[in-house]
Amino acid sequence: MHEEYDKELVREILSRILIALDTILYRFSPVKRINDFTDSSVGMDGKT
Repeated sequence: MHEEYDKELVREILSRILIALDTILYRFSPVKRINDFTDSSVGMDGKT
């Protein structure tokens, strides 16, 4: 069974997913070890 879907909506959703993944990679790039998350409050809540 073949169902119709909104191709433009799918493209938009996939684009947003790619942007989110790029953001995650950028934000995690300085993380080298698990303690980078827990050594300070900045690592725990992501706020500077």
